[in-house]
Formats: sequence, C-alpha cells, structure tokens
Amino acid sequence: MIEHKTSYLQPKIIISETAPSLLAYVWRGIKLFGVFCLLLILAAAIYLYVAGKQVIGGFDEEFLGVFSQFVEQVLKQDMARALVVKTPLEQKITPTQAIEAMKIRAKTLGIKFVEIHTLVAAAPSGNNQAKRMVEVLEFFDDKVTSQLLEHSPDFAVHLPCRIVISIDKDGQAWLTTLDLGLLAHGSAHLPPDVKNNVLKLQDDLLRIISAGASGAKE
Repeated sequence: MIEHKTSYLQPKIIISETAPSLLAYVWRGIKLFGVFCLLLILAAAIYLYVAGKQVIGGFDEEFLGVFSQFVEQVLKQDMARALVVKTPLEQKITPTQAIEAMKIRAKTLGIKFVEIHTLVAAAPSGNNQAKRMVEVLEFFDDKVTSQLLEHSPDFAVHLPCRIVISIDKDGQAWLTTLDLGLLAHGSAHLPPDVKNNVLKLQDDLLRIISAGASGAKE
C-alpha cells in the first residue's frame, strides 16, 4: 500500500515591526510632562489650601472681606491712603475750631486727650506760599491700650491713637486717622472682647472727627 503525503503550503505570517517615529516620542514626552505638571499643580493647591486654612483660622470671619477691600484700595490709590479714614472740614470751620470741638467730644466719650504736635506750621497770612499745616492730636484709652499691649507689645506703634489735621495744596482741611478696623480684623488670635473694644474705640474716634469736621461742641 502506497501512502500518499499531501503537502500543504503554509501561509507565511509577516510581522511588521515599524520603529516609532520621532514625533511619537515627542508626543509621548509632552503627555508625560503634562501629567507631571498637573500633579504638581494639584499638590501645590492642596498644600496652599491646608496652609491657608491654618493661617486664616487665627482671624475672625470678617478678615477676608476687610482684607480684600484693603487690597482694592491699595490698587486704586496707595498703601498710605488705604490705611486711613479721611474726613474734610466744613468750609466755615477753622482748624482751631475743629481742634477745640474734638477735645470736647473726646472728653464726653471718656477718651483722654494727650497732646498735640505741630509737624508743619501754617504759613503766615500774606505769605506767597500755600497755607499748609499738619498737626497731630493724640488720644488715649486706658482699657483698650492695656488689653492690646497685653496681647502683643507690637501694638505700641499704633498708640496713642492719632488724629491728624492737615491742609492740602488746594486749601482744603482734612481730619485723618488710622483705620482701626484693619487692626482689629487683621490681628490673628485677638480675643473677641478686645476686638470689640478696638472697634468701639474706632467708632469713638470717628465721632470725635465728625465733631471736629462740623465744629460741634456738644
């Protein structure tokens, strides 16, 4: 018996191994770099959030609002003006009348008048120079001062409280004082009772300024 062997032609399987192009390598590198940057930004955001929560935690709930308004004023004007509250004197009121009215109002509010400093004297009448003047009135509140200094001796640079009376180049007289609201809300870990007393002192100073601006002695 003769065996027949059938031979089948086996198909050849050709595997094409095409080397990745340079563009593919570049694109892969860009994707990896993008992922790395995204992770880095995410890590930074988490860190800033946690750190920010820890820092802001020492301030009261009004801090962010007060601070954002302060930054806005700095950008619109400048740092010096953003730190103060200014009120113009009425045209009929002289600086001397304003000073006298402020002393009287301070006394009725229980705020001590300490002294007055002349930084720039007004030019004599008839002088060709503009009649400029800058005088600083110092006021003192025993309770608030002792509380602030007990919390931090650094508050001494803001004390006694000052009201500045000045005349600008246009002849307009102004009353200016530091915005204690920034101090109260911008001080970390300030006890609530101390903060409230600082804000009350701010209100009293504005009452004193109001009296000076209008010349009211009552």
